[in-house]
Amino acid sequence: MQDLKSYLIKYQESLNRIAVNKRSIEQAQMNLRIVNTKYFNQLSLLTDLLDADNLFVESRFNLIKAQTDALAIYYHLLYTAGKL
Repeated sequence: MQDLKSYLIKYQESLNRIAVNKRSIEQAQMNLRIVNTKYFNQLSLLTDLLDADNLFVESRFNLIKAQTDALAIYYHLLYTAGKL
């Protein structure tokens, strides 16, 4: 019973993490667009563009990691509940 509650809390936290990471992707994408426009107008450096792109890719990676962690916790939750 204690394990079940623990996995339920972890699952809820992982769902929150997914929502936060989705918002992070939106912000990183907007930042990339802004820096991209600045770069093509010769107002920023290539390194700024690369940094913005790396941030966007890292944000996407973090979302995928959060989703796989949530899925693993979900299956642990099912196993602990005896439904798997």
